[in-house]
Amino acid sequence: MSLKKKIPIYILSSLVLLKLLDYFFFSFLFLKFPNEMEWDTSPWYNFLHSTKNLSFDSSKKKIIITGSSVAQYSFLPNELIEKEIDAKFYSHVAMSPTDLYYYSDEIISKKSDAVFYLINAGDFQLDHFIKKDSETEYKFSEEDRIRAYAKRHPVKFFYPLEFVLDEFSTLTKKEILFLLTKSFLFVNRYRSFAFDPIDSYLEHHYRSGRSYHNYLGPNANGNEIYRKGWTPKNFSIPCDESFDYLFEETIFIPKQNTEILISDYDGEIIHKENFSKSGWNKLKFKIPPDFEPMIFYFQISNTVSSKEIDGKAYGKSFEYGVRLSQNFCKTERQKNISYSRNESRDDFEIENMNDEEYKKDYFARMYEDGNLFLDKEKKLFKRPEIQRLYHLHKVKKFFSETKTEIKLWSEFEKLEQTAKKFHEKNIPLFIFNNPENPLELELYSNSNFYKTYLEFLNNLSLKYPNVKFLDFKDKVSKKQFFIDSHHLTFNGAKEYTNLIYKTILQPNLFGEKK
Repeated sequence: MSLKKKIPIYILSSLVLLKLLDYFFFSFLFLKFPNEMEWDTSPWYNFLHSTKNLSFDSSKKKIIITGSSVAQYSFLPNELIEKEIDAKFYSHVAMSPTDLYYYSDEIISKKSDAVFYLINAGDFQLDHFIKKDSETEYKFSEEDRIRAYAKRHPVKFFYPLEFVLDEFSTLTKKEILFLLTKSFLFVNRYRSFAFDPIDSYLEHHYRSGRSYHNYLGPNANGNEIYRKGWTPKNFSIPCDESFDYLFEETIFIPKQNTEILISDYDGEIIHKENFSKSGWNKLKFKIPPDFEPMIFYFQISNTVSSKEIDGKAYGKSFEYGVRLSQNFCKTERQKNISYSRNESRDDFEIENMNDEEYKKDYFARMYEDGNLFLDKEKKLFKRPEIQRLYHLHKVKKFFSETKTEIKLWSEFEKLEQTAKKFHEKNIPLFIFNNPENPLELELYSNSNFYKTYLEFLNNLSLKYPNVKFLDFKDKVSKKQFFIDSHHLTFNGAKEYTNLIYKTILQPNLFGEKK
């Protein structure tokens, strides 16, 4: 065979080998690596890992909870332990109806007894209501939506080829080429989060636990330690019994010459130490013989304001003592906890504000300085982290003020197509219009748009018998159960999970299988 004929064969063989190796490493081994990342960390890897490994207890009612972070912050599967329900998340941050449409075939393949879709109006991509400088009204831009989707994380990570095939005529050549390259190799899709599980594993087993997203150690009463591991001035902490006679952990000291005093339940001092240097320090002392229960009581001499620690912190200031390492007082390292949420003092502080305190704190945390530019020409905002929610806030206000009819857009069409799929497969789809913070809901709940939005969702349940719509927008008992416009605190989610559980208990909820 001539060299000219061999070259295409070599190229084709190389591509096939590359594809096989890529599949083996990034669609097989990649998902076998232990996932020890905590709640809300590396959301794209966690979504991929949890959905590909999703399985049910066949002896229980099988429910898939889907939606954006609205769903993740609203439902606590662990609250359903020892009940005849096995609920699993198929959810990621910012999941839109379009995303759900492309995931629907895989969700159907899981053969659940029902799918619960927890949403609010913001999930329908209100982001793409734009206002040009020369106009006074916001208008939904399909052009803006397509341009955003072409580079959106879920599209390029999970369904690039499907999106190209459906939107070929609306995408530019550059966008098509970009998404096709993502569709060919998994390594090209996943490279931005490929090392996240490895780095987390190394941190847990071979490092000091100083670098982390959320605290995973014990938390007395569920509300003594802040989410990032910061403590109040005085706190108690229960430790694993596996600590022998020597206690050794690392702590972060924010101020020089901080004294730490540790005592037992009866107030007898176990250890007293002055830390002359700030930063991460080793805490090491002997545990008294027969020390039971293994609970230490800390007193910290100095405190630091939360606003000194985080310059982006707006709203009420809190006083921190020290910061604990990620698994402080804990020897076991947990796996597959990325959708398991823990209580924290952050939620406790919000829940215990009175109405006036909460309202003042809410608008300071959420929107203060939200429209200020660091560089107006480059559109660099002073607070980029809140720009999306701030934009949605302004769009909701526009809905309440305008008399212009707001026509429903493509996200609604995608949800109807999804609803039709579930109906045809005889899988009950429950669409929950999720609770929304009263301070936000009052902006637009009486608007023409919101009435049209509810009417659309209700009509889906009339059109497709396997689809049921439940309007729970005001079903959470107090505004202090909201962290922001639509994310619930732990106790808010606990209350809402119990409400959903009562819904699950309704007779004939799942219907009869054909």
